[in-house]
Amino acid sequence: MSFLKIEQVRKRFGAVETIKGVSFEAAKGEFVVFVGPSGCGKSTLLRMISGLEETSDGRILIDGEDLTHADPAERHVAMVFQSYALFPHMSVYDNIAFGMQINKVPKAEIQARVMEAARILQIEPLLARRPKQLSGGQRQRVAIGRAIVRKPKLFLFDEPLSNLDAELRTQMRVEIAKLHREIGATMIYVTHDQVEAMTLADRIVVLRNGEVEQVGSPTELYDNPANLFVAGFIGNPRMSFLDGVVESVSGGAARIASPAFAEPQTISGPFVRTLVPGESVTLGLRPEALHIDAGAPVLTAKVEITENLGGSTLIHARTSDGRALTLATPDRAAAREGSLLPLAFAAAPHLFGADGKRLSAPIG
Repeated sequence: MSFLKIEQVRKRFGAVETIKGVSFEAAKGEFVVFVGPSGCGKSTLLRMISGLEETSDGRILIDGEDLTHADPAERHVAMVFQSYALFPHMSVYDNIAFGMQINKVPKAEIQARVMEAARILQIEPLLARRPKQLSGGQRQRVAIGRAIVRKPKLFLFDEPLSNLDAELRTQMRVEIAKLHREIGATMIYVTHDQVEAMTLADRIVVLRNGEVEQVGSPTELYDNPANLFVAGFIGNPRMSFLDGVVESVSGGAARIASPAFAEPQTISGPFVRTLVPGESVTLGLRPEALHIDAGAPVLTAKVEITENLGGSTLIHARTSDGRALTLATPDRAAAREGSLLPLAFAAAPHLFGADGKRLSAPIG
């Protein structure tokens, strides 16, 4: 049975519909991430689950109970916001305990819950400090601790790491993953950062313009994106795209011509639907799907810039027909800016139709 069930929910602000019939389910203990570009509706959807935003149509069920129009306090959820929203005049202990003090929870239970949350988040030495004496990462842990002590059925995170620098974001991603493993609660996490989504999620819900583009595990979305949007959004560096035309189809293979190719190439399936000769397609190439091969090149690309990452190198190049390519090499490639690289396939490209939908899954 689904722990969280969203059935065809819609949100309208006057005549403008921002959430357009979204449905999905989350199992108990699952970590689900909503990801998508700014303005796609992910935070609005999270606020609808929390009860902070009214649902125009559809149903929201938590632990089998229809809470579509229930007040936030009746939903047994705790929300962690992008803003820490800590009381500056209170200690860390009192910030975490405040909600329980207002609800007149016995002092002994408050102390036990605060100390347990502090242990989980490793902030016991900070309990007597004020927020101004904390780093950004420490303040975010306090905000999470305030949610933990409520013992909610469902945790909701609305871009909680957006205010942190790169190093702290990485550290806090690890801490949130450890937190999920320790307490085993169901968590819904909103971010525009697909790296956060890939590293944290059991499953990812990719949103665009208030609609679900695809739901799946990080591996499923990376290996088998449903369309060009998901293919370009999931993955860092992003997938590169080339124009192509189907010349012929035979069984599980298609002969594809492209302005970027020296000659047409045979691409193996399995194909989602039958390809038609003359059909326009888009070929999708992950950075690891290309390698330098002077012996049997499929195409050549002119190097624009290289990024030395220490143990590997990213090469940004452009094909003869002007399409951008990103190539990942496992070593410190000596590619000079302006040089021509002979490239071959290390894995079969993805194929997408004129409507942007996936036509094939890569093999090899």
